[in-house]
Amino acid sequence: GLYRPSEGQVRLGDADLWETDPMVVGAQVGYLPQSVQLFRGTLRSNLSLTGTAGDDRILAISRQLGIDAVAASNPLGMDLAISEGGDGLSGGQRQLVALARVFINEPRIWLLDEPTASLDRDAEQRIWQTLESELGPEDILVVSTHRPLGASALINRVLVMQQGRVVRDGKPEAIIPQLVRGP
Repeated sequence: GLYRPSEGQVRLGDADLWETDPMVVGAQVGYLPQSVQLFRGTLRSNLSLTGTAGDDRILAISRQLGIDAVAASNPLGMDLAISEGGDGLSGGQRQLVALARVFINEPRIWLLDEPTASLDRDAEQRIWQTLESELGPEDILVVSTHRPLGASALINRVLVMQQGRVVRDGKPEAIIPQLVRGP
C-alpha cells in the first residue's frame, strides 16, 4: 500500500488492497525494501517497531540472524544507540536489523527485495535457514534477488524479468540452471 497502482488492482484474496484496512494489511504483510531505513533510537527499538513482540521473540530472532553479535560487540548491548538512517552500523548490519523486523512480526505474506544483497555468505545462509524455519505452510514468499541460489530451497516458482517483462517462468529446477549457465 505504499504506492497506488497506475492501472489494474492489487488484491489480497477477494479484496482490493485500497479497500482493506491498512492495519489488517500491516499485520499480515512483511516488507523488506531494497533500501533499508533505520530510525533514531536503540537497537532494541529498531527491532521492535510495532511494539507487539516480546523480548523472547526479539532475542530468539537476533540469535538466529546473528544480530546478537552486533549487540555483544558494544557494552550497551541491545541499548546500542542507532542514529537516523542507521549510521554507525555497516550496510550488512542495517540489513540484518531490517530483516529481523520482518521476522519478529511473523507475517503471512513475505515481500523481500534483495534480502541478502549486503550480506556475506555465512549471513546469507543464516537468513535462508531462518526463513525456512519461520515460514508457515500457508505463507506466501516473494523474493526479488540477483542471487537466486540461496533461495532455491524455499521457492516453487521462478520469474525472470528483464526491462519490466517476464522472460522466463517455471519451476526452480528448470530455470535456475539456465541462470547459472547464462543465456
